[in-house]
Amino acid sequence: MKKLLISIMFGLLLVGCSPQPKNIDLFNDTTCTAPCVLGITPGVTSYKEAKKIIKNAPSLLNCQEPDMLPSLQISCDNFGLHFRGKTVDVIGLRDLNLTLEQLIEKYGAPNKIRVAIFNWPDSSPKLVSALLFQSVRMQVVLPDATGAEYQVEPTALITSVSFLSEEAFTPVFEWYEDTWNGYGIYQPSQE
Repeated sequence: MKKLLISIMFGLLLVGCSPQPKNIDLFNDTTCTAPCVLGITPGVTSYKEAKKIIKNAPSLLNCQEPDMLPSLQISCDNFGLHFRGKTVDVIGLRDLNLTLEQLIEKYGAPNKIRVAIFNWPDSSPKLVSALLFQSVRMQVVLPDATGAEYQVEPTALITSVSFLSEEAFTPVFEWYEDTWNGYGIYQPSQE
């Protein structure tokens, strides 16, 4: 379980380490519907198909394939793919310039939330919060915060969005303990 979560977070890190790109517009992507993005569906699209789509997508810039064996990855400016074998497992996006309220209007309310305390090197502890939307197998990461509790607000700018395959989503969904109870204050999980 931890290996899967580390892989997902590392995939998001690859997306997060790139310069500012042209944004992918989740609300106007006419190629498919979530959890599909730009014609790429986690758990369905092959490595070969994904490479072809990425090559022909004008919104994806500076794409590269870091040598991260044993798993394949493709990282573009604001878009990344993590593979399970030769099939897309996770699609990661960042810098979408979207608020939580906008995502909820589009996809409905999330099912679960997780707030955790992380101790980043060379900084004070931070609260990290993520939401799960089961209907579209989406994980949404909110901005880091400080303090003893996390305030979830409609105006929170989304840090990153990930669409997961069913195989990747199921254990993550089970790992999240807290049910979404709307905007407000959430306490960090006690691990």
